[in-house]
Amino acid sequence: MPYYTPLELVYAAFTDEAKYYCSRGIDIMRGKDQETKKQLEVVLRAVELDGKVDKLYANSQLQIEGRPHCWHKVLFKIVEERVQQRVEAFQIEDRKLNKNWVTRNLEICRLYIVEDLYAAKHFLRIFPKEHQLYNNFVITEIARGELNKRELVQLLSWIRLYP
Repeated sequence: MPYYTPLELVYAAFTDEAKYYCSRGIDIMRGKDQETKKQLEVVLRAVELDGKVDKLYANSQLQIEGRPHCWHKVLFKIVEERVQQRVEAFQIEDRKLNKNWVTRNLEICRLYIVEDLYAAKHFLRIFPKEHQLYNNFVITEIARGELNKRELVQLLSWIRLYP
């Protein structure tokens, strides 16, 4: 039995828990259970701390097996999947039902995202402004679709109105 096996088991369990808490982050923040909120905060702080450790190892000549962990990338992948699910759930119309579907869809997303950000206001320091969460997830997801000229104008005017 290798010396670090118990530590690897603890790390694997923590990773599973971290993924769960990150995928349920907004739901946890909206809930009333203080214990799960504390656990989410611990997970987010661990991710932030691990990112700093990864940077230290990247700047040094030390090569350690299993490093870098890149938890920020893993976390953002989980958050991206969750946001995509939510954005898809918000889309109640398409161009067949309403020619202004892009504007209505963006407004619905904005309302829900404002609520989500309000729920997560204590954890925004984990997601600094340079991460551009709204642009990276919502705008990019809508722009990936095949938009006609009118829809592109609506999207661009939205981006200009809400930078």
